[in-house]
Amino acid sequence: MGFRKKLPDADWLEGIADLLINLTAGWFGAIFIVPNFSGLPYPLNILVLTQDLIVGIVTLIAAVKLKRLSRRKKR
Repeated sequence: MGFRKKLPDADWLEGIADLLINLTAGWFGAIFIVPNFSGLPYPLNILVLTQDLIVGIVTLIAAVKLKRLSRRKKR
């Protein structure tokens, strides 16, 4: 009795990928907004900027992978 992972259909994967792309845009926007308006001292600004950049890149990679997976499922 084996359990197989069942992926959502291609439309759901594409919708989640689109959501992640919008979240990525938000994270990249936060790179410019938060350090300028947060009032944090200099070393903490760099930490916040780095964290936003890493999360933005990770969500972008996840979105691209989901988009590719949805295209494979449509075939």
